Amino acid sequence: MAPAHVSKQHDSPWDIVQAEIAQQRWNRYKTTMIPVENQWMANTESLNSPLKSDEAAGLATSGVMKEASPMMDQQKSQMINAGVNPNSGAYIMGRADMGNKLADATGSADLNARMGQKNRYLQGLQNIVSIGNNQAGTAQQSLSDVANMARASAMNNIEYGALQNQAAGNAAGTGVGLAISAYGNKR
Repeated sequence: MAPAHVSKQHDSPWDIVQAEIAQQRWNRYKTTMIPVENQWMANTESLNSPLKSDEAAGLATSGVMKEASPMMDQQKSQMINAGVNPNSGAYIMGRADMGNKLADATGSADLNARMGQKNRYLQGLQNIVSIGNNQAGTAQQSLSDVANMARASAMNNIEYGALQNQAAGNAAGTGVGLAISAYGNKR
């Protein structure tokens, strides 16, 4: 014996149209959005490659070398104009100090660029998760942005060191000048 109150649920015309629209949207999503998402994920994964880290580091260190070369030439000219003998220990030590600052800045630019590239990769992963959660992603830095920030930071360190050296040289020159003046006044 069949139950007395068996009811069948019937889809209304509205429900049928809504289901068709949902199916069309799902089909469009599969054909247009999934390939884009897959490409985005592949691009993000490529950011984690040693090649991308090397690119960022190379851009940053070459920028440091390019900007530091005129500074080193200027230091050389200043020392010669100040009467420092190019064969003297003071000249050699001054050039070596600038070379050490350049090496430090180059290493710093390399490290900062590699860290920036890693952060870029992590930001890409975070964006993938955000999009998967139907949230907005955030803007990512470009490779050149990462390299430029690392280069600028390293160059600030070189310029600061050069200013310190110049100030120390000026102070030493002033001290020698005062000593000579005092000696001359005693005579």
